[in-house]
Amino acid sequence: MQKLIYCAVCLSLLVPGLLLADGISSSEQAKEILRQLRAPRSFYAEDVQKGMKTKVYQRLNPDGTEDTRLETEPLQQNTNTPIKVVQIVNREGRWLIRQDIAARMDMLTESSEGSKPVIDDDFGYTLSEALFNGVECFVIVVTIPTKTLEAAIKVIENRSSRLPNVNVADLIPAKRKYYIGKTNSFTYSLQNISRTGDIISEQNYSNVQLNIALSDDLFTIPKDLTRAVVKNLNDFKTLPPGPQIASPDKLANFKNASWVKTIAVSFFVLSSVFLIIYLGLKKKT
Repeated sequence: MQKLIYCAVCLSLLVPGLLLADGISSSEQAKEILRQLRAPRSFYAEDVQKGMKTKVYQRLNPDGTEDTRLETEPLQQNTNTPIKVVQIVNREGRWLIRQDIAARMDMLTESSEGSKPVIDDDFGYTLSEALFNGVECFVIVVTIPTKTLEAAIKVIENRSSRLPNVNVADLIPAKRKYYIGKTNSFTYSLQNISRTGDIISEQNYSNVQLNIALSDDLFTIPKDLTRAVVKNLNDFKTLPPGPQIASPDKLANFKNASWVKTIAVSFFVLSSVFLIIYLGLKKKT
């Protein structure tokens, strides 16, 4: 039966405008399309929003691991411009890097599971079609069951020090909305949506380059950086300068930069999604 579903979905992907395969529910098709996102690939893309530009380098490896590099910096230069921040996900964990220090995030997720699509028979799935920046896409909305969501909220509230002074429930996604290219199975947009329907975080990719060669150096922590382990973004912002710091003034501006909270939210949402996946798997064992 699984093979029949897979073949039917693949056929529907090859025929433009054909959304539903005979005898196969849209929910099953949505899950099969999401599984395609786990196939090994590499890409470069850019995400511009809220006055910031992020360059994204990602490699999904045949063994299921993921290497990711995000380079984020403001679009406009001014006296309050913080230093560029690099995020790296590799086999060692999740890292935040400034020009003098590499800090591994001691958060709920030490792997890349949080960035993978949520596929669970108890979750809700809808499937439709739309254009995203002129690209024909499948639009898939994944809805997290209330019980799983409440369990995740309870666990994370007990770790509230990881992102202080926020309402945890408002930052845990109740839905994830994907815009996936019909011809290349690439996620052009991903939105994490709260219980109240607000967009918590989103990635909207442009200048996409698929299946390109990416150097291992992109995902390697430079040996000359001081290493640290931090629990949250506040800890990272307040780390003292390392011996390699080139501009103490810029570092001071970085410590006071409110936009760094955007990075904190992205890590928090990713951790939440990982926990949701974990709770779903634990329930089945």
